[in-house]
Amino acid sequence: MNTFKINSSDAVSVSSFLKNNKIWQKYIAFADSQTKNRMLWFLVAFVFQAVVFLPIPAALMYYYNASVVSLAITVLLFFGFLVVGMTGFGIRTLIFYTALSFTVNLTMLAIYIL
Repeated sequence: MNTFKINSSDAVSVSSFLKNNKIWQKYIAFADSQTKNRMLWFLVAFVFQAVVFLPIPAALMYYYNASVVSLAITVLLFFGFLVVGMTGFGIRTLIFYTALSFTVNLTMLAIYIL
């Protein structure tokens, strides 16, 4: 029977890497400074995604013969963002998921157009 170690050497090496990574530390500092603006982050990103990113699959499927997978990806990212924004996730997760959603949608847009 296999057992899982919570404090394995892999977890220790990842945590030491994140502690020493300057970009990660800057992100953590920025996200923690935005704690008081959590609702603003959620509302602005929510409206932006609803207005800009949700119509993208329709345009991609109509003009560029994109597959239905683009619609599934966009809708799953949108509803995932709703879950992250409306539940008890912290500001770090909200900002990270916002950046992830924007990146995935823009990458998908670039792949089909270019």
